[in-house]
Amino acid sequence: MKLFVAVAEELHFTRASVRLRIAQPYLSQEIRRLEREIGVELFVRTKRSVALTPAGHAFLERVRIILDNTADAVRAARRASRGEIGRIRLGFVVTAAVGVIPNAIARFRSAYPDVEVLLNEIRSDEGLEAVRTGQLDLCLLHPPRTVDPAVNIETIWLEPLVVLLPPKTPACRQATDQLAAFEIRAVG
Repeated sequence: MKLFVAVAEELHFTRASVRLRIAQPYLSQEIRRLEREIGVELFVRTKRSVALTPAGHAFLERVRIILDNTADAVRAARRASRGEIGRIRLGFVVTAAVGVIPNAIARFRSAYPDVEVLLNEIRSDEGLEAVRTGQLDLCLLHPPRTVDPAVNIETIWLEPLVVLLPPKTPACRQATDQLAAFEIRAVG
């Protein structure tokens, strides 16, 4: 198709072969093969000129559309392979809906506006299975009790916890000292 378009635009086999960086006899043979394949003459050839036939004009118009659509398809495939278009299925536990999901989704949509995000609230045990079986692409959940080698688990957030005790109970001081031994930090 590209060979045909080059000849149709140049209306000269030698200039088209130079533009395409191929040998002129090969280009002529390929155009003849194309004409035989579709069963019509696309060019009127004389010793001094080349012109499109009415069939050639009609063919050129549609071939350009096909080449444009093919270029669009290539761009779409490349964008999809880079994760720039498509959809992502995200599962999450209810606690992530408050602290993580809103900001993460806003940043993701800003970076990847052509990716549809499908959200699914789920329990942690269901989320692990849904990722493992391919029902979800990723899931924000509480750490599982057992590690499954079929999935990659990364800690992105640790929730800080506090203890509330009445100030005048005898156990208050002892409980506070024991809990101070635990160090809890936010990650991310």
